[in-house]
Order: sequence, then C-alpha cells, then structure tokens
Amino acid sequence: MLSVWERGIKVSYIKILFIFSVIAAGAMAGIKKGNVIIHQYQELIYLKKTVLLIHGEIRYNLGTVGEVFLNVSKRVKEPYSKAFKELSEELENHNGREFPHMWNTYMVEAVSGLGLSEQDVERFKELGENIGYLDIQMQLNYLDFYIEKLNDRISDVKAGLDGNVKLCRTLGIMGGLLAAIFLL
Repeated sequence: MLSVWERGIKVSYIKILFIFSVIAAGAMAGIKKGNVIIHQYQELIYLKKTVLLIHGEIRYNLGTVGEVFLNVSKRVKEPYSKAFKELSEELENHNGREFPHMWNTYMVEAVSGLGLSEQDVERFKELGENIGYLDIQMQLNYLDFYIEKLNDRISDVKAGLDGNVKLCRTLGIMGGLLAAIFLL
C-alpha cells in the first residue's frame, strides 16, 4: 500500500504531465494555424503561376481553348492538372454547356479545397466567367487585370505573413498556458 507521501508524488507527476500536455496542445494549435496562413500564401503564388501559364498559352499558342488548357494541365501540379485536363476534354467534346459552368465544375471545385479564402475563390470564379467567350485580346486584358489583382492580394498577405504567423503561434502557446492554469 502506498503512503500518503508516495501518492502525493504520483499525483504531482500526473499533474505536471497534464500541464505540459495542455501547453503542448495549445502550442500545436497555434503552429497549425500559422502553417495554414503560410500555405494560403504559397497557394496564391502557385495560382498566379498557373494564371501566367494560361496567359502565355493564349498569347503564343493560338490554339483552341481546349488545347490551351490541355497544355497548361501538363505543366501544373494536382489538383490543377486534373481539373484543366477534364475542362479541356469537356471543351473538345462540345457538349453545349457554357464555359463559365464548366469552369465552375472543374476549376473552382479544384481550388476550393486548397485553403484559399472565399474572396480568392470568388475572384477565380469570376476569371472563368470572363475568359471563356471573349476574343483573344480581351482575354489577355482580363488575365492581366486578374494578375494585377492577384499581385495586390499576394502583397497584402505577404505584408502580414510574419506578424500573423508569429501571433498565431504565440496565442497558441499562451492559450495552452492559460488553459493549464485554469485546469489546475
């Protein structure tokens, strides 16, 4: 049978382990949220690269829209690659659906799960509503406009990136400490 002294030490070890676990959980939550912000920034950069590829293909390829998207699909990562390939196939099949509807079906669904903000996804949706039916010069002008807006968004995210990531991580640690104190 354990003496009162031995039981007290055992309980103290359990409390200390519990406190460190709560603090670690808070810290991990803060780190995860900081990583989400970093991931969003990286996805915006990749989205810009993808749109620049579309711009280049439209300007220099002079093929059909389906060929443009097929060529882009070969040069981008998933889920963009699959979405561009499926969009290209549907465009080549001439099934009668309007381009914005096809864009939303494949492209908007692909970017929706990448951690971009709702505003970013909505702007990407607007891109599809404006490039599918215009002449080449108007498509290029709209892509230039979209790239300019995307650059502004990337600059805004980058300006707050370090501070927001540090804030998330600090709040996670502090939240874990506060929770540990309250649970004592």
